[in-house]
Amino acid sequence: MISQFFSAAQLGKNDWWRYLVGFLLVFMGIAVIGYIPMLIVIFLKVFRGEIDDTDLQYFLNSLDFQFVQIGNNFGIFLLLLSFLISLLILIWVLKTFHHRSIRTVIHGMESIRWGRIGFAFALWFGFSVITEVISYTLDPDLYQFQFDLKTFLPLLIISLTLIPIQTSFEELLFRGYLLQGLALSGMKLIWPLILTSIGFGLMHGMNPEVQEFGAGKMMIYYIGSGILLGVLTIMDDGLELALGTHAATNFFAATCVTFESAALKTDALFKVTEINLDLTLIGFIILSSLFILICSWKYKWTHWSRLLEPAKFSNQNSQIEGNEIA
Repeated sequence: MISQFFSAAQLGKNDWWRYLVGFLLVFMGIAVIGYIPMLIVIFLKVFRGEIDDTDLQYFLNSLDFQFVQIGNNFGIFLLLLSFLISLLILIWVLKTFHHRSIRTVIHGMESIRWGRIGFAFALWFGFSVITEVISYTLDPDLYQFQFDLKTFLPLLIISLTLIPIQTSFEELLFRGYLLQGLALSGMKLIWPLILTSIGFGLMHGMNPEVQEFGAGKMMIYYIGSGILLGVLTIMDDGLELALGTHAATNFFAATCVTFESAALKTDALFKVTEINLDLTLIGFIILSSLFILICSWKYKWTHWSRLLEPAKFSNQNSQIEGNEIA
C-alpha cells in the first residue's frame, strides 16, 4: 500500500545532513532559545534580589514556579511559550532546509483530516475522565478539590491556546519530521517507530516525575506513549490521531487533575495527593490497546504488516529538488 504520509518526505530536499542540521537547530530551540523569555523573567527576579540561588536551584529541580515567586498560570504560560518558539523554528527548518511546508508532515500533500483530530481528542479525553472517576470512587480521600474561578479561567484560556501548540510541536517533530526522515533510509518502519519513541522518552527525561518515580518506570510510560502515537501515525498514514490523543492527554493533565511532581504544575480542578504508578502503567497499557482497537475498527485498518515493512513511497526514485512545496 502506497503511503502518502511517507511519500511526502521525498518532496523538496531531503539529504541526510539536512535532517541532522535541522534536528540540531530544533533541539537548540527546545533546550535554549525557547526558554529565553522564562530566563529573562527569572534573572530579573534574581537581579532585584527577589529570589536567591537556593530558590533557583529548587526551581530547576522541581519546575515549581512558586520557588521563583511566579504564579502557576504565568509559569505555565512561560513554559508553553517555549514550545511556540520551538514550533516556529521547526517550520523555518522545513521551509529553509527542505523546501516543504508544515502540512507535509501531517498528512503528506493531502488536506488535514480535522475530524480525526477531534475524534482522537474526545475518545482519549473520555478515557481519562472515566479512569479518574473510577479512581476517585475507590479512594476519594486522595483527591483535593481546588476550583477557583479567578485562577481556573486564565488556566483554561492558556490551555486551550498553548497546549495544542505544545503537543503539536512534539508530534510534528517526532511522529512527523523524524519518523518520515528515518523512513527514507529504507529500514522497516518498526525501527523508526522504536527510535522516535526512545527519543520522545529521552526528551521528557528531565521532567520532575522522573525524579519522583524513577527513570525506569517513567521511561516505560513515555516510550510507551511514543509507541502508541507512532502506531497511530503509521497505521492511519497521517499525524491527525496522534495530534488529538496527545492534546487530550496534556489538556486533561493541565485542567482536570494534577499532582505534586507533575511537569505541568497548574491550578487544576483536582489535586491528587498520591500516585500509584504501577496501576497507572497497567491502566495506560489497557487503554492504549483499547484505543488502537477502536481506531482500527473505525478506520478499517487491515494492513498491520506495514509495521514490519519499509515504507512504500509513491515514487521512490524521484525527488523534487529546489522547489518549495507549499
